[in-house]
Amino acid sequence: MPPTVRHRSSYGVDAVETHGVVESTPWHDHARLVLGIVDSGWCRIAFRDATVKVTAGQGFVIAPETAHRVVLDGMADHRALSVPPPAGKACPRSGLIVHPRWAVAFGAAFDELPADGRRACRDLVALAGATLGYIGAHGPEPRAVRSVRQRLAATDVARPTLEQLAATAGLSPWHLQRLYLRQTGLSPHDADQAIRLRQARTLVLAGMPLAVAAAVAGFSDQSHFNRVFKRLMWLPPGRWAAQVQRSRSSIG
Repeated sequence: MPPTVRHRSSYGVDAVETHGVVESTPWHDHARLVLGIVDSGWCRIAFRDATVKVTAGQGFVIAPETAHRVVLDGMADHRALSVPPPAGKACPRSGLIVHPRWAVAFGAAFDELPADGRRACRDLVALAGATLGYIGAHGPEPRAVRSVRQRLAATDVARPTLEQLAATAGLSPWHLQRLYLRQTGLSPHDADQAIRLRQARTLVLAGMPLAVAAAVAGFSDQSHFNRVFKRLMWLPPGRWAAQVQRSRSSIG
């Protein structure tokens, strides 16, 4: 059977369910907290400091702005929820969840998504934090890294080169590459790509045509946008947008 991927969105919570997917993702991060479960098969989630193997029935947590990639050596069916980080509270750590209550708690949050499942999601986040612990306060970010983050967050169509970012940071390209990777877990290129994809998704869901959204987000053309998008989301952007918009229109 061909792989199937279904995306939904409701009340600020996004969900994805996959069956038969075999493609690994590139290095990336998320602006939101991701909570998931593997339903069959197994996968590896590679972080910069460790790799965890998640087998059927086990869960996983990926904290916001945490570099990672999903590595599939075969088929692995999984479900995941993307939720805003807890407002004014510490965020659960990334890692493997092996807890007898996880499958039930995750299923409750996932199944309530067509309605307002935010309470079930809060319970799931609390269980994740109680199981894995919480992220502590970060130390001060180096000025060079902060300046590059700000430059990448800008919405210029012309994306900066590594040499231009290095000039912004006052470092050589080689030193910037090493410093940024050490501090964030992503290369400047991977970070820029993740940021542009988030920008493009927001624009598409706001009703902007795909080709225009791709150009505004700084992709060289729609074909490039489609390739990058599918590597991360496992669907072309047009199909993803149709699924999400259809789920949103069914609310109420």
